[in-house]
Amino acid sequence: MKIIPSLELKALYYANKANWLTALEQVTDTILVRPEKELGIAYRYRLSISDYLKKFYKINTSLKFMIDHGIFVTNSQFKEYFHLDKTPESLLRIYDRLKVDYGLAFDIPARLHLQIALSPTEKMKRGIHPELKKHVEEISTLATENEEIEEKIKELSEKAVELTLKNLKEQLEIKKREGYEFTLIPSVQGIFKDDALRCLKESIDLLLSYGEKELYIGIGTGGARLKNEDAGLINELLITGKEYGKKRGVEVKFHVLGFSTSSALKRLRLDLIYSADSTTTLKRAIEKKIYVVQNNELKTVSVNEIDKDSWKCNCPACRGFKNLVLENSSKRENDVRLIHNIFILKEYLEKESIRRKSILGL
Repeated sequence: MKIIPSLELKALYYANKANWLTALEQVTDTILVRPEKELGIAYRYRLSISDYLKKFYKINTSLKFMIDHGIFVTNSQFKEYFHLDKTPESLLRIYDRLKVDYGLAFDIPARLHLQIALSPTEKMKRGIHPELKKHVEEISTLATENEEIEEKIKELSEKAVELTLKNLKEQLEIKKREGYEFTLIPSVQGIFKDDALRCLKESIDLLLSYGEKELYIGIGTGGARLKNEDAGLINELLITGKEYGKKRGVEVKFHVLGFSTSSALKRLRLDLIYSADSTTTLKRAIEKKIYVVQNNELKTVSVNEIDKDSWKCNCPACRGFKNLVLENSSKRENDVRLIHNIFILKEYLEKESIRRKSILGL
């Protein structure tokens, strides 16, 4: 499984300044970015991300770029960055001008809207889609014991799938008409199994009908809140998607959005996942923590608990920047711990995937 770190563009500047950008390229070939000021500047200068990095930061990198439209990026924030409204069409224009390799389609997250309805926060409220506002408000006014709530949640789930597929069709039409070359990645939506499976299959059908060469589909995990029933649904989507693709004569690659190492490792069919993006690898680095494997379990350890003299690790970070990795500091150059965390996580996932295959007899 490929681990794709989620980073701000400026992080590459600091990586280059501290001389560990090349080491980062050894553990990942892709970076996930979201709408932000730096991307807006690149867009307004009519520069690709790679050309922007060269022009303003003297950075030459082989990294590929995946861009997420940002669930919590409001239209006003988006307009501040790009001077455009956040629409299915404007996203494609931005993806094309920035010359990203992969762009997330404009999906409408069903589970997020349900979470907002049941336990809203101010940040989460920014992610409400106008056409789902009524559904969110209806659910939030009902007591959780009320029998009506199930019906309202079902309506919300179906509407989110409907809007997601509508946006995907619109974006595929524009992409084909304009000749955009990046890979568009739809995300599976739906709170209930039948809705999610419908969204998955119709997404595959749409990709094929518009002649997409690479079928790359995203599935969300809900991060640290992944529950057993959610993991079961994700695994069913992975299995169904692989089988459905085979029937259509194509390979379907799955990308896991918001991969949480703490909750998802024990539950997901790792052998069926092609890639996953993660903020956790960087978060732990900033917290002065690194991944270690103890008794075949992935754990986090604070750097101040490690004996530097006896520390042995063959990852690119520890080979070239051991002192920075183990320094009890959170300066920008210490973010090199991110590389160690990706390396250890990838190794662990590979071994865990092999073990799962053996258990399943695959």
